Amino acid sequence: MIKSMLDMYDENGWLPKWELNSTETFTMVGDPASIVIVDACLKGIQDFDIYKAYYAMLKGADQIENNPLRPGLKDYIEKGYLTTNDRGPVSTTQEYNASDYAISLLAKALGKKEDYKRFTNRSLSYRKLYDKELKLLRPRTANGKWYEPFDPVAGANFQENVGFIEGNAWQYAFMVPHDIVGLKKLMGGDKAFSDQLQKVFDTKQFDMANEPDIAYPYLFNYVKGEEWKAQEMVKKLVKEYFQNKPKGLPGNDDTGTMSAWLVYSMMGIYPISPGDPIYTITAPMFHRITIKLDPAYYKKESIVIERQINNDGKINSIELNGKPLNSFFISHEDFVNGKTLKVIQN
Repeated sequence: MIKSMLDMYDENGWLPKWELNSTETFTMVGDPASIVIVDACLKGIQDFDIYKAYYAMLKGADQIENNPLRPGLKDYIEKGYLTTNDRGPVSTTQEYNASDYAISLLAKALGKKEDYKRFTNRSLSYRKLYDKELKLLRPRTANGKWYEPFDPVAGANFQENVGFIEGNAWQYAFMVPHDIVGLKKLMGGDKAFSDQLQKVFDTKQFDMANEPDIAYPYLFNYVKGEEWKAQEMVKKLVKEYFQNKPKGLPGNDDTGTMSAWLVYSMMGIYPISPGDPIYTITAPMFHRITIKLDPAYYKKESIVIERQINNDGKINSIELNGKPLNSFFISHEDFVNGKTLKVIQN
């Protein structure tokens, strides 16, 4: 897939954004190719021209003039965010942040220290759109003032919205998975973060049918002592939205996104931050899961996830190869080089 993306770059001059029928449409927002390539590269899939891919990413991230990948890039670079003169400025800023974070990870791996610092800083610019009063992200006008009138719940169910694409302020409030620790500080700490996150579900703003918020159930794993909420919420969502019947998916599968969410959720691991080779852990929904590993990329033949149930309660402990993990997060390297990940519920 990545080699095909680089072939598209050779033909088109840009990494793909939304290819359809051998044609680049440049539709939707964001710059997703960088995330896909970095994610694969840092998980051990490296049989492609990494430097070529890296410089292709830099072109998309830095070229202001005639850039079909990143409309509004001038404002983004100068101000740190897109303004209401652009389509979906908050969502698009968040998308660029996510891509820039992925680029920073590859820059670090390649020893490009200046690029690493630059793109790390750029990936945090969503903070300029954070409204401390609302504890939500909010669009700004070209002169830097808050957009008025602002309704945080407007734009749900794919309705047009000044600040957001296919969603509202609640559904995008936590879509900065690469900086959850920073977001917690902005919100005032663990409790304020957890309370605000819970509101997304309590006020029925969570949308299982669209991408911006589908990682939210797992974000409770960032609050020590509240990991059980992630376990309960994921189990509830799987049961409610994924059923063996016509229309058994919550909505458009979006080239497999919803199915992938389900597979990860039922295995009990989730790739929480795009580009980051890290998984967060919740309760598996099978007693034993065996993941076959491709010998072209990995030393082990397989990794096994086991679930030990005592009374189907919350996770009491997690073990990797019989040793306590002491975390609800595991690196890709530790995971694929392990033998058995055991989740014990009491």
